[in-house]
Amino acid sequence: MDPSANIIISVEAVPVVVPEVVAVPVVVPEVVAVPVVAPVVSTLDKDAEALFKVITTDSGFLARVNESVDKIMHDGKVDQYDIPEIVFVISDAVNSLPSFQVTKEVVPVLIKMLYNFIVDTYKLVPEDKKADFERMVDSSLRLLMMQPKVKEGLNRCFAFLSSLSCCK
Repeated sequence: MDPSANIIISVEAVPVVVPEVVAVPVVVPEVVAVPVVAPVVSTLDKDAEALFKVITTDSGFLARVNESVDKIMHDGKVDQYDIPEIVFVISDAVNSLPSFQVTKEVVPVLIKMLYNFIVDTYKLVPEDKKADFERMVDSSLRLLMMQPKVKEGLNRCFAFLSSLSCCK
């Protein structure tokens, strides 16, 4: 075959495939109006919130927190050895409310609010350590809250023992 010969290829024999267009129904989701319900705020939360505002706007409390944060940051890091200082500031703030009738149900909520305020405002705890710190602080604060119960129990025991004839 001569390479200079023209080769003609007919494309008429090649079938052309045209894709079939199919109508797909579009489903538009129905919009449903959901009534907005205001969250229920308990009296307990309102009481804790009111006390929280009183404490966190008190210049004496803020000065004590600043002083404690300086002590905590003295070594350049926050670690488990700083938890007593955090607990002290919180307990000092709660104990400095003599003019308020604070119920035992409000105190844990208030303490948690104060802890979050201190840690978040001063960015004391790194994000990766927050859960560990919170667990340790919660345990410390629970022990602290038990202290009045222990004292009350001991006072009752001593009163009972002193009333016995053998202990007079």
